[in-house]
Amino acid sequence: MTGAVPDWRRRLQQAVDQHQHGNLDAAIALYRVVLADRPDNTDALHLVGMALEQAGHPEQGLPFVEAAVRHDPNVSAYRNTLGTICRALGDRPAAQVAYAAAVAIDPANAEAHNNLGLLAQAAAEWDAAREHFRAALQADQGYVAARFNLASTEWQAGRMAEALPALHSILASAPGFAPQVLNLAKRSLAAKDSAAARQLADLLDGYDLPAAERHVLRGGIAVAEGEAAAAEEACRAALAIDPGHAVCLGLLSKLLLDREAYAEAMPLLERLHGLQPDDLAAVSALGFALTRLGANDKALPFLQTMAARRPDEPGPWADLALVYARQDRLEDACVSYRKAIALDPERTELYANLSGLEARRGDLDAAEAMCHEALARDPALPAARGNLANIHGLRKQFDEAEALYAAVLADHPDDATSHNNLGIMRLRQERYAEAWPHYAWRWKSDGWTTPDGSRGLPRWDGRQPPPGRLLLWREQGVGDEILYSSLLPDLAATGAELVVATDRRLVPLFARSFPFLQVVADDASLDPMRLNLACQRPLGDLGGLVRPDKASFASQPAGYLRAEPHLRDRLRARYRASLAPQDLLVGVAWSSRNAANGRAKSLALADMAPLFSEPGLHAVSLQYGQVAEDIAQAQAATGLSVRHDPEIDPLASIDDQAAQIAALDLVVTISTAAAHLAAGLGLPTLILLPDERGVLWYWGHQGTRTPWYDSVRICRSEPGEAVAVLLDRARPIWQEMVAAARQRAVAQG
Repeated sequence: MTGAVPDWRRRLQQAVDQHQHGNLDAAIALYRVVLADRPDNTDALHLVGMALEQAGHPEQGLPFVEAAVRHDPNVSAYRNTLGTICRALGDRPAAQVAYAAAVAIDPANAEAHNNLGLLAQAAAEWDAAREHFRAALQADQGYVAARFNLASTEWQAGRMAEALPALHSILASAPGFAPQVLNLAKRSLAAKDSAAARQLADLLDGYDLPAAERHVLRGGIAVAEGEAAAAEEACRAALAIDPGHAVCLGLLSKLLLDREAYAEAMPLLERLHGLQPDDLAAVSALGFALTRLGANDKALPFLQTMAARRPDEPGPWADLALVYARQDRLEDACVSYRKAIALDPERTELYANLSGLEARRGDLDAAEAMCHEALARDPALPAARGNLANIHGLRKQFDEAEALYAAVLADHPDDATSHNNLGIMRLRQERYAEAWPHYAWRWKSDGWTTPDGSRGLPRWDGRQPPPGRLLLWREQGVGDEILYSSLLPDLAATGAELVVATDRRLVPLFARSFPFLQVVADDASLDPMRLNLACQRPLGDLGGLVRPDKASFASQPAGYLRAEPHLRDRLRARYRASLAPQDLLVGVAWSSRNAANGRAKSLALADMAPLFSEPGLHAVSLQYGQVAEDIAQAQAATGLSVRHDPEIDPLASIDDQAAQIAALDLVVTISTAAAHLAAGLGLPTLILLPDERGVLWYWGHQGTRTPWYDSVRICRSEPGEAVAVLLDRARPIWQEMVAAARQRAVAQG
């Protein structure tokens, strides 16, 4: 009569059953129950250690298996499991010792031989790997995993002729190994052997694999072979089957980023980030795409995360600097570039980028020093030579700047940025005939953000008259549109039939001012077929066509804009109520929010108070945005009272602001859209230029006049001058303008 099975043995068998069925948590719990009763049971110690390793906790399994080996050092299986745990923990030498002990105890332990082969394979020790896999097959001829590993070794060692038939045979007899062959193909692809990966992909045709995985593999091969369109097609097919395939999302988004399809890449990157929020590649790609889309505020947290997670890599700091610069956070941008340079001092473009920012900050000496740092490492670096030329231009050292631009263009005739900068410098010098051909390169220059508005129409070659209706489409800012619109009458006089596509807010003003042409909004509603358009040019090209040289400005119109008369008269009546006839209404604007140069263009409203010290001058705000705080601060500091009309919102209606300006007597402003409006309306306008970095080319580089606007007077700072000096220089010009305006006011009653 047999005795009852002890409870611990029954528990051990239950644990083994759970283990064999893959229920690792349940098995581990039961093994622990057994060990609580029989702490020295070597089978339970061994098996719980094995289960913990299989459950992803090798560090927890190690002491159990070590205990099993101590209790019974001559069991080959224990040594083999110990080796597997050591390998999982990254301790290859200990794994090697344990596996070797396993085969020394039992030379027929096929699994231990196979594991020794895997260690050798991972170290690219191909001969040793072959020896161990063959030993495993000698011990167990039906050991398919060892057959596969031997074939995989031959494949990785470059012996494709031996490996391919073996893999084909393995798949024929054990099709369940298709995923392992797929992984081998991925490894070939990662090793940049796309031909090998393609052979394996062809071998896998007809075997049971997830369709999405097949498409992803084909997509990766196409990428490696430069077939971007085929890669995109494969990735889209994979995502149609599995929209959450992370590898495919990453691959397709990279393909889209490579061809600058940033908007299309964004939803893929957002989906990938949602699936893998800690994937730094996705974080980096999101930041990159957002910056290219101009969404700098959204990009910033991603780039800050990259810099925080990878503080010892220069790339994240450089990317972060770029966004800070676009947000006009120049100090933060400079700090980030300096961190990147400290991490990679031989990366020359970082010095060039930092030099541009130092120039924007106004520290031209520091900017020049960074250029020389870059040129010391790469004497021909176009960006550094170009920045140095820009610095000479800001210092009005035009001969030195010309020489540098010429040197860059001699080496790089198609350097669009240098062409554009040279053109702008010559435009500032009023060397129009020499400037316009270089300025035409602006569309290809770095940092040019104006979208192409050509709508696929042929480019007009400039010969008169155009072959049909000519579309002139806006570029740059509202002020530039107003400036270039002064050339429309001369072009229309040649008999050209013109359609001008402009900022929607300018449409009523331009339609009233230029009744001889058609004005439309430059947006998605513009239909070239409906408008019967034959050709196109950007508005900025009119300079070279209509004002080819200084002499051609003889026909430049004065006061060519026409404000809405009823609103103008109503506003003037309201503003002049209770004023004496000799009192003057003076429009004032003081701040620009342009990210590139707004800081250099702007003044504090209080700085302008001395110009209103003469009695009878009544300030009216032409400033866009929230102005109440600026006005209150200026009044508290200087006593200056500025009228703000809530009825007029320059950001919403430029036509309303044109009527407001036309209701005034004169204007004093920085370089902003209000300056162009006032000048285009023919109103006497004083433009203050407090910093050379904010001086746009049409204001010139010296003197008080510009050929573009007859009613404008200019007062400019010299480098390093305090604002008070600028205002002192402006005072006599302003007094003359005020006196003339009083005479007109009195004469008009």
